[in-house]
Amino acid sequence: MSITLDEIKKLDYIAKVILHCHDQSLYLVSVLLDGEEHYVKDKNGNFLKSFNKLELQANFDSQIVGEMILRHQSPYDEMIGLPEDR
Repeated sequence: MSITLDEIKKLDYIAKVILHCHDQSLYLVSVLLDGEEHYVKDKNGNFLKSFNKLELQANFDSQIVGEMILRHQSPYDEMIGLPEDR
C-alpha cells in the first residue's frame, strides 16, 4: 500500500516512520498507520526517495511522530537467510 506525502501532512499523528536503506545509500520511506505499513509517494506518484536521510526526515518536521527508525536491507541478508524484519 502507499500514501502520498500530502495525505501524511493532514494526519495528526504518525506511529512510526521507517527509513529503508538499500544498496548505494538509497533511502525510501514508509509509515506505519493503523498497524499497516504504507510506502510514501510524492505528488507525481513516485516513491519518496533520496540519498540523504536527513532530507527525508525533514519532511516530517511539522508532524508528531511516535518513532523514526532506520531499516537496513541488503541482498546479503537474503542470501544468508536472515528474516526481512529483525
